[in-house]
Order: sequence, then C-alpha cells, then structure tokens
Amino acid sequence: TFPDLDTSIGRFVTRMDKNPYGFALTLTEYTPVFSYTIKSEEELARAIARALPTGVGGGEQYAFTDVTISNQNMRVGVSGSSTVAYAFIGTNTLIISTSTEGLSSIASGIIK
Repeated sequence: TFPDLDTSIGRFVTRMDKNPYGFALTLTEYTPVFSYTIKSEEELARAIARALPTGVGGGEQYAFTDVTISNQNMRVGVSGSSTVAYAFIGTNTLIISTSTEGLSSIASGIIK
C-alpha cells in the first residue's frame, strides 16, 4: 500500500490494518519511525495521499499543524484540497487517515 515507504520505515512495520477511516501500522521500533515522520513529513504526506482517496495536493507542499483531540496528539497536513493526518498510539502503532475524525475513529478501535 505504501511502496515509497518500504525502504524508509517498511522494515519496522509488522502489520498493517486497513479500515474505512485509514490504516493502523504496528511497529517494531518507535524511534526510527518517529524520526522519519518528523524529518520526512512531506514524503510521508504524499505517500498517505496516494494510498487514501485524498489525491495529492496540486504541487504545493503540505502545511502541517499539531492538533490534540481527547488527549491524542495528531499531525494534520493540508495541500490544496488534500488533507492527510497521522498520529502515534503509544510506541508501537502509527495511525494514518485523511482527517482528525478518521484518526479518532481508528484510535477508538485500538484503545479500549
């Protein structure tokens, strides 16, 4: 689903679950994945946009902001009409979606 990310974070993903809101990736190591997301946020955003029905923003870079909803820290990027969002749940799960609502829905299925 994310072929662009195979060489960067793919080796740290042991499982990928897809649902109507996006994806939950189970990670073996937090630090290198977190470092990648911060260092290569634009590359991550474009990979998410290609995998989810958001389309890639019209050549513009994604502008990211921090959002916190129900104590869940999220990063939301917007480029033109394209929106991508991601968050970590603990140190072993990365969730991605096209909205904060999508991330909240994915997280509610994981955090019981």
